[in-house]
Amino acid sequence: MGVDYDLWEMPKPAQKKILGVGYSSTYLSNEDKNTVSYKMWMKMIHKCYSESDYNNKLNKGSKPICCNSWLDYQNFLRWFNKNYKENQNVSMFLTKRVISKDNTMYNPNNCAIVPKEIFDLIWLLNTYPLSFKLLSSLL
Repeated sequence: MGVDYDLWEMPKPAQKKILGVGYSSTYLSNEDKNTVSYKMWMKMIHKCYSESDYNNKLNKGSKPICCNSWLDYQNFLRWFNKNYKENQNVSMFLTKRVISKDNTMYNPNNCAIVPKEIFDLIWLLNTYPLSFKLLSSLL
């Protein structure tokens, strides 16, 4: 009769919530926390719940929000795995403004993962609406 070593393993430590709201319903190792999906999720949580002056300036005082299901990293990860297309040469960004420039909520129905160039263009057009008219007149 052998010893069941699983009984002697130390339990995984409880993980703290991110900014008091974000969490993972399963344990995350340091390796898990170094993935593209986790970093993208963390950036979204910080945009929504950080009290930094930088975030307030970027959002002109109106902070974006995150749907309740995406507060759990595992729910975001399932959506991410269906929607992320890896490209070695291009940085990818999560945006909530592809469908509507007025969208303020990060959720599975309104978000997309886009290349940096598209993200920058969306940001430019939402920040400086007249730039679109200027850009189209140059073409």
